[in-house]
Amino acid sequence: MPDGFFVAESSRSLATPLREVPPLSDDPEVRRWERYKVFFAQRERQAHTVLKTLRALEAMSFDMNQPLTHARLDQLIIEVEQQVGSELQSASPEMRAAFKHAVTNWAAHSRKAEQVMRALTPDAPKELHEWTYTDTAEVGYEIFKQCIGEEPKGSVRFLCKGPFFHLSFLDDKDYHRFKALFSTTGESFEGAVFLSGAVWPRRSLMVPTILQKGDEVDLSLLAHESQHFVNHSLGMVFTNWEQGADTHSSPESRQRPLANMHRGLKDELIAYLRDGKNPLDIEKLLAKGGNYNKLYTIDGVSQEEIQKTEIILKDVCQALQNHIWLKQNDSRHDTYLRELMVATLVDIPLRKMEGYIRYSHQYYQEKKEAIDIAPARSKFSSDAAGELSWQEAVNAHRRNQYLALGFSQEYLNQEQERPTSFASLEKGRTVAWNEEDKPSIKKARKIADAVYVADQAWKNQPAQRRRIDQE
Repeated sequence: MPDGFFVAESSRSLATPLREVPPLSDDPEVRRWERYKVFFAQRERQAHTVLKTLRALEAMSFDMNQPLTHARLDQLIIEVEQQVGSELQSASPEMRAAFKHAVTNWAAHSRKAEQVMRALTPDAPKELHEWTYTDTAEVGYEIFKQCIGEEPKGSVRFLCKGPFFHLSFLDDKDYHRFKALFSTTGESFEGAVFLSGAVWPRRSLMVPTILQKGDEVDLSLLAHESQHFVNHSLGMVFTNWEQGADTHSSPESRQRPLANMHRGLKDELIAYLRDGKNPLDIEKLLAKGGNYNKLYTIDGVSQEEIQKTEIILKDVCQALQNHIWLKQNDSRHDTYLRELMVATLVDIPLRKMEGYIRYSHQYYQEKKEAIDIAPARSKFSSDAAGELSWQEAVNAHRRNQYLALGFSQEYLNQEQERPTSFASLEKGRTVAWNEEDKPSIKKARKIADAVYVADQAWKNQPAQRRRIDQE
């Protein structure tokens, strides 16, 4: 494989046992494509391992009374490794090293965030992953009252998501008053701000914090900033896995200003891809002269190199736009497919991304086309038993199509249990929805969740606002 996409493919043994690899063709072009197919099958397995690792990190829990010693960190690494399973055991040494670094970072920063939260609200529910909508409103109210010294005018929701705090404010004045507590300037978005250096009271510890207007949590903003943390924690953006990355002779060397510019752009590209942005919109957001112009003004980068980088970025975004994963137009699986794309790109240098994405599209397009023809109804009997058999065959065919597209078995099994109707919604539970479904979802939520109804009353009838702590 010429100048491989992944680190030192030529020096790395195949993860697939040799006996499972079909004989190579005599035609050089066919043989080259056969090698690519083996390569992308390996990449798919690695991407699934990365996703399982991130899920395990998100589910990590801590005993606040137990210090985070080296022995405890080693134990957490083992616990997460057991959840991920055998895939991690067979992963490359570089990936295993990045995994351990990610667990350490995530654990240390998440524990610090929870310590600050417990100091502010000692009576908060203990299990963060079990918090209901009511819990987030009650804790948000207490934190606002402690920090400002007065009750909020509208509801305040608080989430502790791993190493992040997230607060959303129904009343705009509450948002601006709380934002004024932090002198650190942050990255501003429409109706929100990300304070990467927010120093919180009580313990004077720094916890990255997202402040947002509105009662509904902007999950795309949280996903964007969480992806930045993951990128940095895994070390895949700032220290490439390519051999010799720390020497000046490598294109990815940290000693090269151009490599630093590429890593900064790649970091933002992946974060925007994860939060749901259209690739062509990402290209506009990252264009020279915009909000990220500082990435183009690194000392030592020539104008010629900047122009070439602009072309690279445009080609990458166009390749993403045309990739089969992002052309599915299936809102139910859009988040998963984007996560899969991020997991497979996170260790690919920006200068190699366009070719990698293009060949990846071809690989999955061929796999899908190989099983594109659905079972015909005419091949089954016309009675009830035939109808049932046909439905089972159609469902099996659809599942095989998803597997051909790179979906994991675990994800498809979980999808079978995921709610698909509004009647199945539970109090405090969130499911993905299409744009046209939002009114019905909100209607179901108003019926099911008294706190949400109270928030609307707060907003629409200020004279009748209720205090959460008196409910």
